[in-house]
Amino acid sequence: MAINEATLINAATHANLLTIDAVNQARKVARRDRLSVIDTIGRDHRLPRAVLYQAVAEQRKLPFLTLSKLLPDDDLLQRLPATLLQRRLLLPVRDKQGQLLLAMSDPDDQVAIDTVKRVVNTPFTLALAEPISLKSVLKCELQNSAPDEEQDPIALFDELMKEAYVCNASDIHLKPEKNGLKAALRVDGKLIPYPKLLNEHEASLLINRVKVLAGLDISEQRMPQDGGFAYEISDWNLSAHELRVATLPSRWGERITLRLLGQESGALSLKQLDLNPLVLERIRKVLTYPHGMVLVTGPTGSGKSTTLYAALREIDRTEYNVLTVEDPIEQLLTDATQVQTGVKISFSEALRSFLRHDPDIILVGEIRDQETAETAMKAAMTGHLVLSTLHTNNATSAVSRLRNMNCENFMIAATVQLVIAQRLARRLCTLCRQVDDSPSPINLPVLKDAQRYKANGCPACMGTGYKGRIGLHEMFWVDDDMSRLVANGADDHEIRMAAGKNLYSLWEDALYKVSQGLTSLEEVMPFQEALHEDRPTQIGSTEVTP
Repeated sequence: MAINEATLINAATHANLLTIDAVNQARKVARRDRLSVIDTIGRDHRLPRAVLYQAVAEQRKLPFLTLSKLLPDDDLLQRLPATLLQRRLLLPVRDKQGQLLLAMSDPDDQVAIDTVKRVVNTPFTLALAEPISLKSVLKCELQNSAPDEEQDPIALFDELMKEAYVCNASDIHLKPEKNGLKAALRVDGKLIPYPKLLNEHEASLLINRVKVLAGLDISEQRMPQDGGFAYEISDWNLSAHELRVATLPSRWGERITLRLLGQESGALSLKQLDLNPLVLERIRKVLTYPHGMVLVTGPTGSGKSTTLYAALREIDRTEYNVLTVEDPIEQLLTDATQVQTGVKISFSEALRSFLRHDPDIILVGEIRDQETAETAMKAAMTGHLVLSTLHTNNATSAVSRLRNMNCENFMIAATVQLVIAQRLARRLCTLCRQVDDSPSPINLPVLKDAQRYKANGCPACMGTGYKGRIGLHEMFWVDDDMSRLVANGADDHEIRMAAGKNLYSLWEDALYKVSQGLTSLEEVMPFQEALHEDRPTQIGSTEVTP
């Protein structure tokens, strides 16, 4: 048994996840699209079922158990009839403190509660869990469970994609284990378990389904493969999602990771990136330059492409000829020519061809080698604005990274105008964040009079206190003095020490975002040690030279 639709919707409105008008609109749309109201709400408001069940748990003052917390009490599991557990969706669980919990999908099922009381004769506390999670655990735990129904691999993958969509996941991880497969979704930078366990048969069907869609060899299981495909969720009337797929042989079978391209960022503008206003002004100014190079650096998954696309959206692409070369194309830009690299065309080859198409602005997805770097720099020196990405730890080290690719100092100095280094931090949930009145461990002017907030947790953020992510940006802009230092071969440390107001550090931006109530001090503190620097700086000030 499961909670009825009305109870879930009532809890969602009680938790301010939905308004009455939104529910009424969802009912109309559900009839039109021939979907359930819950599916319509999940699709249109990106509310996973887990959020709705957690809202019910909060309303009833009950613990909510995710899949990872459904650890059965083996003794009681044997004493309770399997038919009762499966029909009523019940699971006896021991928490970390040793307390006995009865996980249910419907806390109003008094018949089931009374039956368990008679059988176990042991005090227990009611808890709530998703039906799909309870079914999965019971199927794995009960030896005499009913045989599996015929599984549909298309439906298996479609269910997974629906969950990834409503959770706004950036990646899907399919991890094989001894007796099946566990899936996990990366949401706001953290892995959360997919609420359903998959047995060996289901795992095989799902993996083969993904490999077929990605154009991979399903008979090859002993070497890594890469691919991609566009996927449209069945019956949801959504545009197709672009996915990048990578497989890897492991001890218990093939592991698969799927990257959902553009899932988190959408069509963001620079203004929506929550940049420091003066930093935003600096970027906009550089985008008006007739030539030069703008680099965005950071680790994989730090939002570099999002920043580049946001920059290109600032440009009137009907007035300027914009060409991009990417691997793969992550977002579509109107009035721009976008080229994807492949077997027959590389970054450097595409760049050389671009120069014969009268470009004004060129985006290079990534500078990976000397040939691409030199071709991009030559384009930047001959009347074109070039935007690209590099993998470096901070903004000033972009200079040494280009030198490692055997680029000449004079070319770096003559072309690089601005370097942006970035990371991602979790954004505080605005529905449940709390004022943080504790003494600040950092005595800096930027936090002295600022109203700080801390994470709390509610159904909307699935109890984490955070919902969404925010970029932390470091800016290094090259003026005449910095250009001379680079041309004379100064190393990263010398450049950083001499940068002064030409450098707005990542740590400064992290504190600025805390002072604006966008994230918590606890969330950004790990950057303090990792980004420690000994250059002289007014780190308490958020002012930068325009």
